[in-house]
Formats: sequence, C-alpha cells, structure tokens
Amino acid sequence: MLNEETLERINTRSGRNRRAAGVVIVMCPATLGALYISVALAVGVFVLGVLLFWYARRLDRESSKVRLFYTFAGGSGAWFRSIGEACKKLSGVERIWIIEAQDKNPDWKLHAGTTSIISRSRAGVERMNVPEISANVAVWGLDLGENRLFFFPDKILLRQRSGYTALPYETLGVSFSAARYVEERVPKDAEIVGHTWKHVKRDGSPDESYKSNPRIPIVLYGSLKLRVADELDLELQVSDTSAASLFARSLGFAPKRPRRSNTSSKRRGYLAPATMTVESARRVLGVQESDSRTEIVAAYRKLARKFHPDKVVGAAPEIREMAEQRMKEINAAYAMLKQHIA
Repeated sequence: MLNEETLERINTRSGRNRRAAGVVIVMCPATLGALYISVALAVGVFVLGVLLFWYARRLDRESSKVRLFYTFAGGSGAWFRSIGEACKKLSGVERIWIIEAQDKNPDWKLHAGTTSIISRSRAGVERMNVPEISANVAVWGLDLGENRLFFFPDKILLRQRSGYTALPYETLGVSFSAARYVEERVPKDAEIVGHTWKHVKRDGSPDESYKSNPRIPIVLYGSLKLRVADELDLELQVSDTSAASLFARSLGFAPKRPRRSNTSSKRRGYLAPATMTVESARRVLGVQESDSRTEIVAAYRKLARKFHPDKVVGAAPEIREMAEQRMKEINAAYAMLKQHIA
C-alpha cells in the first residue's frame, strides 16, 4: 500500500547505492595502482570497474525497490481495470497537449478570427514503469513534462522535482468538455466541425482583400481539466473527444464516492441531485467553505457558460448528453449551496 512508510522509502531510495559506492571506493585506487604497472592493465581494470559498477547499481535498485501487492474486493478491481482501459484508449490518440498559456489575440483579422491564442506542449499517456516500485498490477500514468502522474489501485502517485507524493483519489478532480479550435494541421482522429479562413471579416466571411486566404479547418477537441489537491492544476487538450470523455468518466467512479444508481448521470460519473451533499456541491463548483456568496455565484456562472448544452450543439450525441448531465449536476450543486449560504 502507498502509505507514509512506503512513500518515505521511495523518496529516500536515491541514497541507497551502497554496493555501487563500494565498487567506486575499491576500483579507483586499483586503477591508479595498475597505471604504475602498465597503461593496458589500467585500462583493463577501469573497464572491469565500469562493469562492476553497472552490476552493483542494478543490484542496489532491485534490493531497494518498494514491493506492492494488491488484492481486490467487491467492485474495486473492475473500477481499477476501467481506469487502465481508459488510459489505454487515451494512449492511442493522435495528439495530447498541455495548455501552458492562453493569451488574447491582438489581431483577430490575421488569425482566422480567433479571440485567443494558446501555447501548448506535448503530453503522453502510457503504461509506466516506476523505477522505485515493483507492483503486481499494471500501472498507467500521464507524462506531463516535468511531472508524472501514476494511477495505483489505492492512491495516485505524483512525481515532481521535489520527490513523490501519494494522494487519495478523492483529491483528484477531472472535468471533461468539448471545445472548437482552429487548427491548420489536423490530427487524423480529430473531428472537423467547420471551416474558416486565415483572414476573415467580423461576420466570419472571408476577407476578399487578401489574395492568399487559405481555408482552415475548425476541429472539436476534448478538454480535460485535472486538479490534484493543491499539487497540480492543468488542462489537457485531446484530439479524440471520445477517448477524453471515457478517461473522465472512468476516474469519476473513484472509491468512496456515492454509490451508482440507475440514473444516466450516475452512469457517467456525475452526481445525481438526490445524492448531492454540501461537501460534494462545493467540489462540483470548485469552491471552498470560506468562499462568499459572490464567489459561489461567479463559479456557478463560469461553469454554466462552459457546459451549457448550446455549446456542443454540433457535437456527437455522447458529448451532448454529457454536457446535459454535467449541467444538471452544476445546477443541483448551486441549488444545494444556495440553501447554506447567507
């Protein structure tokens, strides 16, 4: 299990190279001594030292690994397998990006009429090997550049520059939405939902004053917003909306969340109004207990604008249904909090 003891062992593993250190202590003076006899002998001793050092490092790594053995009870095994399946599908998409910044477009006429320009970097999803851990389950994770996020049966393991942090799944927030983007190089699995031109008028029609005014596709991407406690907060852009929505739904069934009912909102990982509590309502709207009424209203309006079904009128039926259920959840959360705020 990923408890405090195992986490401490993982974070201090880098200092457990006793065998390798011993090889260095022995082979350095041995190489210098051999140099007094002949250069050829010194080279041979040095090569032998490198091989022994490599083997010693390998032994050190294996002996210091934290070994985790998991057994599943009830539906926890099916839930964890669903995360693996969702990650596997997400790993097969053409493109995944991290949205690093979004700036206002200073000249919409020259950028296909877009109101903002985003900066992004590549991200990845794969079945990962955590060097410090040996587990009896397949571990999938997100490669987020400087950070990595691993999904274990009991907890999420976050690797940052400062080391590893184990966090419960209740601290993970995942939201899915679909958004349209102007994209010149369209990934093969992205859905083209329209077209624009490089130079446009205010009404969206092509600006005929430009001789070279190529037509540019408008694509529908999946947007995944990930928040892990106060450690990580980012947005991923995914070329395949179905893979992104499946990922969000699978993580919506984390342990210790309300039990699933037969309503469609529960099947899709959203809280049905009947199961809404004050605590869960705050999580849905992304607000804290200390937030004022004004802040709660602002959070509600922001989410309502984003997930309103009118935003995804031209999207696939699955995405439209998700937007509708998400909107119901947002409305239920707001209604719950209105009764508990002054």
